[in-house]
Amino acid sequence: MRTLIRTSAIIALTASLSACVSGAQSVNMVPTSLQQVDTGNPLSSSVSVEGVTGGKETSPLWTSQISNTQFHGALRDALTSAGLYEPIGDYTLEARLISVDQPFAGLDLTVTTTVEYILRRSNGLEVFRETISTPYTATFSDAMIASTRLRLANEGSARANISRMIDQLQSEGNKLRSTSVTS
Repeated sequence: MRTLIRTSAIIALTASLSACVSGAQSVNMVPTSLQQVDTGNPLSSSVSVEGVTGGKETSPLWTSQISNTQFHGALRDALTSAGLYEPIGDYTLEARLISVDQPFAGLDLTVTTTVEYILRRSNGLEVFRETISTPYTATFSDAMIASTRLRLANEGSARANISRMIDQLQSEGNKLRSTSVTS
């Protein structure tokens, strides 16, 4: 009888903790301190997000993931914050989540997100392709519940990844500007 009660208690606790699993949210993946692109940059207000692939939906009974929809929203919002976004721009950005490496367990959870970004002109000519990997660690002091720490690590890693991509896009725009000036 004791074993049955103990087993039932463990199952109930596991079920209640599993029900708390939520996926990464776009609002938490948007970098907060993005530098505005200058208006002379050819990418200023001219980049749309074509698509995001490779993400996974979160199962409430498993682990937090980064979905295509949420990552797409974070990209759009980050590009907007940096002054790069235009719904129908002269350039299209495609993102492919190659991997979201997550630990199985631990007190401090480090997630590394690897994303390939491709920027094309409206005529289809590829002008930028970069694969970016960024780690982020959520600690026990960030959240006591492991599933929440994992979500925070997912969001932090994606946020760092998007931030690095924005920096590289701004540099790429400056290269495009100097190329068009010398041509």
